[in-house]
Amino acid sequence: SIECGAIADDPNVGGDQKILESIYYAASGAQWNDNDGWTTDADVCSWYGVSCDGNSNVISLDLSDNNLEGSIPSDIFKLSSLTELDLQSNDITFSFAGIENAAKLSTLYLSQTGLDSIEGIGMARSLKVFHSTNNKLSTIPYELYDVTSLEKLYLNYNNIGGRISGSIKKLYNLQELYLMHNQLTGQIPASIGGLNNIRVLGLTENNFDGTLPVELEGLRTMEVLAIQREGGTEGQSAGGSNVGTSFGSGKSGKGIAGPLLSFKDMPNLRELYLGSNSLTGTIPYDFLDGVEDKDSRQIIVDIVSNQLEGRVPSSLTQFDDLSIYLADNNFEGLSDGLCNKADWFRGAIGSYGCDGIMCPPNSFAPHGRQSSSDTACTQCPSGTNAPFYGSFECIDDLAIDSLKERDVLKAIYNALRGPQWTLSTNWLSDDVSLCQWHGVECVSEGTESVRGIRLPQNNLEGDVPSVIFELANIEEINLAGNEVVFSFEGIGQASSLQYLNVDNIGLKTLSGLENAPQLKLLHVVGNDFGGIFPEAIYSLKNLEVLYLSQNDIGGRLHSSMATLTNLVYLQCYECGLDQNIPTWLGGLPSLEYLRLDQNSLHGTIPVELEGLTRIQHIDLSDQISRGGPGLTGNLPRFANLLDMTELYLYKNNLSGDIP
Repeated sequence: SIECGAIADDPNVGGDQKILESIYYAASGAQWNDNDGWTTDADVCSWYGVSCDGNSNVISLDLSDNNLEGSIPSDIFKLSSLTELDLQSNDITFSFAGIENAAKLSTLYLSQTGLDSIEGIGMARSLKVFHSTNNKLSTIPYELYDVTSLEKLYLNYNNIGGRISGSIKKLYNLQELYLMHNQLTGQIPASIGGLNNIRVLGLTENNFDGTLPVELEGLRTMEVLAIQREGGTEGQSAGGSNVGTSFGSGKSGKGIAGPLLSFKDMPNLRELYLGSNSLTGTIPYDFLDGVEDKDSRQIIVDIVSNQLEGRVPSSLTQFDDLSIYLADNNFEGLSDGLCNKADWFRGAIGSYGCDGIMCPPNSFAPHGRQSSSDTACTQCPSGTNAPFYGSFECIDDLAIDSLKERDVLKAIYNALRGPQWTLSTNWLSDDVSLCQWHGVECVSEGTESVRGIRLPQNNLEGDVPSVIFELANIEEINLAGNEVVFSFEGIGQASSLQYLNVDNIGLKTLSGLENAPQLKLLHVVGNDFGGIFPEAIYSLKNLEVLYLSQNDIGGRLHSSMATLTNLVYLQCYECGLDQNIPTWLGGLPSLEYLRLDQNSLHGTIPVELEGLTRIQHIDLSDQISRGGPGLTGNLPRFANLLDMTELYLYKNNLSGDIP
């Protein structure tokens, strides 16, 4: 060759520059806060927000908070060396179409951009960090769980509803997960125990229920666990900025119930936020025993506004620097030694003694403890009382009487032969809070008000008085296994009622139950419907859990049940079903558990069941023991049911090969 020259038709020449220019014109570049160098003859690596490697390939683009407007072209993913893209805090439209072309993209910031969907993100197979905070997301697409490279995921401050999928376990590389301030509901899945590298799990400000999954205790890398229902309304940290504070009942439901786990096998745990839930029982004596650094590292625990009771255990004295917020529970005492931990609460115990932990009974403070000279514990005014440690306010007995809740409970006791109950501790005791009556649960309010009545298998007998529905805040009624007559007349008054358990009481009809459309859980196992399906169930559009087993309901599940699209759990074993498996079952989008065993179902297993994309448990076993032919035909593939962990089909007449 005599000389060298440019190859005019090489598509790579100026490729990155052309892509950047297309972004500039599509996103109103002329109005950007800073567009220094853009669309000029200057080296693109010197353009504002652009960073390059040694070969002048664009590796990073940071145009955050720069007044971008418009749709970001998909060509942005053709920046072949791009590893980091930051477009947060701009008014843009963004699509993930073509993201598979950005093979090296590992960090993506799209917070505060108005993003309303992340469909297509499943093709971002190298993505490690994804920020989409303060956006308009309403769902988490299943394809997100295919991005197994993710290490940090920020989806807080959106409007994401529904349940956390069991597929969360597929994100096994996650170190930090932020889902605070959304509308997530239901039980936290046990599969979350598969996040073996997790350090921060932020689930604050959602509407979870159920219990704390014991699998959490196996997450040994966990440093921060935040599942409080209220609080943390400022800032981005998992625990929020309002630790140890009560926020009343702004969230619906009762939150997470059941016992407080010990978390004894979590050596790195340093922050635990579980406030404003419905945890019961005592603080385990081995609580946080496995934390390795008990001497120099500050440990923060917030269990404010639950229903914990008993004495705060002396085992906590093993920690030298502990801030444990305990107020607004039912604690009856502080064990010896706790008030001598002068360094707790950043020295508040040294200054204020026991009051720095919790105010004593018959006194109160804004946060249930003294944290400064301005927040001293104050004696309750005359005519009021604070029966437990750590009260935010004193209870006015006159206000309690005005609600007539004590009188309603007395009516229930007298109508159902209270003196013969197996357990009736404190019932009718005027000098004891009705919240301490056996089987009665109260709301966390400044005045006593019944939230739940739980008296199963307690030898109740008689007609349940309709005044039970006059309890203003009643959410749960459980009278299962008693010899009572239960009528649904007046149930419409109980507008907060969500959980009803009337298993095995001899019910003959559910007439009237249609006036409680807000019900989420219904137990009617083992009753006497006389071969007639209880049609009132069709009106329960919010129903999530239905126990219908061991009833004669006329041999069929009717298609009218297809309208119960919120059903998560359906159980109807030993129901005398004598029909083909209803195809409409495949149209229940939320169904996770289906149990129809020990019936006389027949025909083939319908392909429509492949539509149950959230199903985890299917039991169609033993359709022949009651004289039926059983299920026949080939075994379906069930290939689309990715979350299914249990499938029971034994005692049928299925044939052919296993797919």
